[in-house]
Amino acid sequence: MENICWFCESNDAAEEKAYEVNLKMHNDRKDKIAVNIQRCEECAEKHKKADILSNSMYILELILVAIAYFVFKLEWIYIAIGYFALIRPMSGLSKKIREKVSGPYKSVCDVSKHPVVKDKLEEGYVETRRF
Repeated sequence: MENICWFCESNDAAEEKAYEVNLKMHNDRKDKIAVNIQRCEECAEKHKKADILSNSMYILELILVAIAYFVFKLEWIYIAIGYFALIRPMSGLSKKIREKVSGPYKSVCDVSKHPVVKDKLEEGYVETRRF
């Protein structure tokens, strides 16, 4: 098997930089597997940068919740409603950040297209990560 990065399809993969995808069977939480996807140093750095930017967005969300509670003295129910209303848009923004930073190559959001992961998803496994 070739040792080429799956994400950029051009550079040599670095074994220690492989991207691990954790999967579990949808109806049996104890049935877990991990698929390692070959990745080069350059793609690993891009993915790391995307993770930092994406996670910073969630930290900003926590700061806004704290400001809403401590500065504006909003009740928790209103903060919770706002938080849950923003979960889906924040997840979509996180995905866009990861894709933009990884471009023109594949981002970690594309791992469901990897042949091994795709086969496992068809067998009934689901990804455990969230964006």
